[in-house]
Formats: sequence, C-alpha cells, structure tokens
Amino acid sequence: MATSIFPASQQKAQLQSSEPLAHSSQVNRVVFSPTNDLLVTAEIDGNVRGWTTDFRTPQFSMNHSDLVWFIQFRPDGQVIATTSLDETAQVWNADNGTAIGNRLRHADKLTECCFSSDGNFLATGGLDNLIKVWTWEGSTARLVDTLPVSGWPTSIHFDRGGGNLLTSDNSGNAIMWSNQSNQFLPKYQFSVPKFQLLHAEFHPGEEFVVACGGIDRVKDSFQLGNGVTYLFDPVTANLLAPPLYHFSEVKHSFFDAAGEHLISSSNDHYAVIWNLTTDKRSAEEIKRQAELLSGWSIDANGQLVAIAAEELKKNFAHEVRPVKEAAKLNPQWTKYVARVRNAGRSTNPPVDAGPQ
Repeated sequence: MATSIFPASQQKAQLQSSEPLAHSSQVNRVVFSPTNDLLVTAEIDGNVRGWTTDFRTPQFSMNHSDLVWFIQFRPDGQVIATTSLDETAQVWNADNGTAIGNRLRHADKLTECCFSSDGNFLATGGLDNLIKVWTWEGSTARLVDTLPVSGWPTSIHFDRGGGNLLTSDNSGNAIMWSNQSNQFLPKYQFSVPKFQLLHAEFHPGEEFVVACGGIDRVKDSFQLGNGVTYLFDPVTANLLAPPLYHFSEVKHSFFDAAGEHLISSSNDHYAVIWNLTTDKRSAEEIKRQAELLSGWSIDANGQLVAIAAEELKKNFAHEVRPVKEAAKLNPQWTKYVARVRNAGRSTNPPVDAGPQ
C-alpha cells in the first residue's frame, strides 16, 4: 500500500507529490481534525492511524478487530469516535490514541456515528437497523435512546443545538428526528420522486440540508441524472434548488467546516468538489479504479483535500492534495446560497435548468 502526502504548511501552488508511504491494507477512511493538526486514516484490517501536521509521520495507532467503517471527531477535536464491522464503536483520546471507556455495542456490524456539537451525545448506527444515542457519565457510556430505521444507517448528523438528528438509510429514507427530553421522535421525511436518498447532512450554517442518492436499480447504468445531490429547507423539508448531477448513484456528500465546499462521490468512480461561493467546481473530476466509499475529507481552511482510494489496481493509498479551481457549478445553487445567507430562506425553488 502507498500514501502520497502534501505538507499542509506549504502554499497550494507549491504543493508537490511526495514519496509514497506504506499502509498495511486498503485505506478506506481519511478525516482531518477540526483544528487541522491531525489527519486520521482507517484501513480495512481495523488499523487506525493519526498523522502529525506534516501528514507524513504516524503519531499513534488504534485498533479494531475488523474493518473500520467510519471516523468522527468530536467538534473540539479532542476525542475521536470509530465504528467497525466488529459490531462495536469506540471513543479515543485524540492526543495519543488511547481508548476512553467501554466499547459501544450493537447486534450487528456498525456503519455510522456522529457527535452532537457539545460533545454530550454520540449516535451510532449499524446493520441491525438501529441508531443508538449515547451519553457519558465520567468515562462510562450510557444508552439514552434507540431509534429503529427501515435500513442500515448511511449517515447520521446532529444539528448545532442537539435538538434535531438527521439520518438516512440504505432503503432510501432521509428522516429528521426531534430531541424531546432525550427521546428522539420522527419529525418529517425528505423525499423526491423516483430517487432514493442515501446520505443527508446539515450545512455548517444550518440554512439548508443536502441529500444525495440516485435512481433505484440503475447502479450499472451511467447516464447524466442517474445520481443527484439536492438542497432542502431543514425547517420545512421543501426542495430548494435544482440538483447537481452525477452519472450514477451518489453515495456520499459532505461540506468543509466553513460550508463553502461540497464533496460528492458516486458509483461511476468519480468525485467532485463543488465550490458553493464562486460558481466553480474545485478540483478536476477525479476517476479511480474502485468505488471511493466516503474516503474524502477537506480541511477546515478549504485548502487541502485528503483522498482514500484504490490506486493502480493493487496499491492502496491515501493522499492529500491542494484544492484547485475548475469547471462551473450550477449557478442557481450559488445564487440560492447567497440569497439564504443575505435574506433568509425562500420556499420557492428556482426552475430546474437540467444538468449543468
């Protein structure tokens, strides 16, 4: 396995490819810390590594007994949560990688997790079709609530106040849950005709929700419009803008910390970084020889992107590269983003101009 790293301290224009770094197995997750001083990678053999600020030196290792599916930093950057196919989640000290407290268990493999903004809650989801919400008493985790969903969770996100929980699952449902005295009740469901929604996430400013997915049963049919990313009103669940299109089902999308970039990746083996403030798409479309899962992270400054992918058929890698400017984004998205920030939400979506 190999890793290509760009030092974070250099300017984007000066970043050059470095010698590959070895991994013991395929890298399927990469996540920058909120404070930009740590990059965490996860491998399919259960090994998790924390890399120092030059992103070349492993600072510590953490281990599960099976593939690590997801990594989540607590918003203050001091704690890391991981989920694994070994049916457990674990929280770790981000300074040295030591385990904090007991393992959090499900009855089947775990997929997603998310901290609330104050760090008091951690939600975990697994193939048992359950989302569990945990809190801590000292270093001991306590189960707060259990939410049944119709498929295994594909994304879990708290809003900033912890009053709402946004989830999606592999049956194509995206649901907003309301926290009522630590009991989470379904509030409403996001939906669009013909499409399954496989990932949903709050914009960091929470003016809107992004959800992505694709047309059911066309995973092997590559045609522009088969995969979509939508913009919704988080208060009313109304659709707000025409979609961003991929050629195949979009499995993942997420924002950088400032909410200025959106990364989306799909089954056509392409991923795109959309700049929501300049009507441009940051970085060229990047084609890989294997599906990227959600092995993407963009740093808090919007300057660097870390990528986990299969390189050259047998050489598994992660790399960090500078964000570059390229083709145009659907201009109606950036106009809507600006309008929301300047004058509040509109419940009247722009006319769909088709694929851009």
